[in-house]
Amino acid sequence: MRPGAVEREWAVPDWTVSIAISIWVTVKMAAPWILIGLLVSGLLYVYLPARFVRKAMGGAGLGAVLRAALVGAPLPLCSCGVIPTALYLRREGAGRGPVLSFLISTPETNVDSVAFTWALMGPLMAVARPLAAIISAVVAGTGEALFGAPDTHAEGKGECGCGLCQAGHSAGTGSKGGFCSALRYGAVTLMRDLAPWLVLGLGLAGVIGALVPPKFFEENNLGSGILPMLLMAAVAAPMYMCATASTPVAAALVAKGVSPGAALVLLLVGPATNIATMTTVGRFLGRRSLAIYLSAMLGTSLLLGFGLDALAGDRIAASVAELGGQNHGSPWLEAAMLGSTVAFLLLLANGLRLRLVTCWMAWRSRRNSAARPPAPADGVEPDCGSGCCQSVTRCEDEACESESHSDAPGSQASDDVQDHPGRGACPHCR
Repeated sequence: MRPGAVEREWAVPDWTVSIAISIWVTVKMAAPWILIGLLVSGLLYVYLPARFVRKAMGGAGLGAVLRAALVGAPLPLCSCGVIPTALYLRREGAGRGPVLSFLISTPETNVDSVAFTWALMGPLMAVARPLAAIISAVVAGTGEALFGAPDTHAEGKGECGCGLCQAGHSAGTGSKGGFCSALRYGAVTLMRDLAPWLVLGLGLAGVIGALVPPKFFEENNLGSGILPMLLMAAVAAPMYMCATASTPVAAALVAKGVSPGAALVLLLVGPATNIATMTTVGRFLGRRSLAIYLSAMLGTSLLLGFGLDALAGDRIAASVAELGGQNHGSPWLEAAMLGSTVAFLLLLANGLRLRLVTCWMAWRSRRNSAARPPAPADGVEPDCGSGCCQSVTRCEDEACESESHSDAPGSQASDDVQDHPGRGACPHCR
């Protein structure tokens, strides 16, 4: 070191250490419950028959609305994963009311999110959350049945190829592999879908727990009342929020003084409403159904939030504070929690790896498609996609819509291929 030079010591900022500690405490408390929830979700995926789900949602009456809410509540489907399943059930003959009920109850709560809620917010909130989800779903479905447009949808039969449908059909024949497939679905497939949102939720919870002052919301009149509930609904409605990943955010807000009722609004509106779901409802069920869906969600979540604060707000807030400062003491229990934390972090890392691999392959596919060389000068492209030939020459005249098909080199053309209607139908085609 040069004479007179001052040695500079690099130190980690205190706020980063505080955030890391807050995240570690949250993960340590929640890891065993998340693992249990993933296992139960895998068992539901393998052993719950899809035909049972379709039968429960058949029709358009109030009974079908209630059954759709009860069936959708435990299913391991997120806010976007529920969309193709709901559309498939709609095509199978389910009415608008049951479809809306299913679209709300399924992403709002599931087995792993309830277990996570129990770990971070206590048993009262763990019971209130799925009950509130079922109530909000039934209210929206009933509103659609009473005030929606006449449903002239004809029942159809088909297969959409969604994961739930395939799971139900194959589970009946035992081709899913039983318990091992349940483990694989929960630990690999489901974790791959949840991993980025869990990281986001745990990160936000760490930031709130470490940087927000304890009395911040109370001092700014945001602790309870209609204003924080409306703020939660406005922030959560357009965003994609996973039910499991939103739990640590809600727990951190309650720990900083937000009422459990306002946190319940976040837990209900966030997973059930986002831009993708609203667009799907408006396009496939109609604008009136979209209006019923949004108004029912907002009105019901606010009423349920006020009711929760009146009945059990103080006890839930006390449970959150107690769980946040809990010291388990027993060395065996500490070792079990540490082992489950390590297992959860390994599964989380593997889920992120699989998600990144999927995104990388999709990006490479788009890049290769964009960099694909132009067609040869003779205008013939390989593999036209037709069932009767493997190449096609399209007419360069914009007014012509015909195609001149030719067989691939070395292929054996049948008589019906030689008589293809597009062959030589246009004088411009060569």
